[in-house]
Amino acid sequence: MENKTLEKLFVKHLKCMYSSEKQLSETLPRIAESVAHKDLKSVIKDHYEQTKVHLDRVHKILQQYNLNKASGEYCDIMEQLLDEAEDLLEEYGSSEVLDSELIALCRKIGHYEIASYNTLVSYARLLNYEEASELLQLTLDEEYETDNKFNKLNEEVMDVYIRG
Repeated sequence: MENKTLEKLFVKHLKCMYSSEKQLSETLPRIAESVAHKDLKSVIKDHYEQTKVHLDRVHKILQQYNLNKASGEYCDIMEQLLDEAEDLLEEYGSSEVLDSELIALCRKIGHYEIASYNTLVSYARLLNYEEASELLQLTLDEEYETDNKFNKLNEEVMDVYIRG
């Protein structure tokens, strides 16, 4: 694959993640307000703060490589996942069932982000974009940590749900 093609793919995916992080940062506060479990609420609020940092990092990379036009790519996948969140909020209100479903959805979102950032790290390394690679790897590591938190919470929330 020639470098120009790889660079175009890098830019496309980077702009898509900018869109994803922006959409997520607009929706996470509403999700956090709707959950009943206090630890879940805390993890979602932490994820919101982390998402703002991720958005800033992606924006910094776009600017650093003179790709500062973050427009042009809209992430339909994130939009669909967040539409699912809205559907869950409507269907379940504030309940343990909602909490469990939101954990599952947050994990889906996280796995999408993990796959996307893995790809971006690989592209950045192949393009010798060292600083971008480091920033993207940091973001990827944080996404893995968040996924682990949601995974642990899932068992706790489900235990509360099952035992009543």
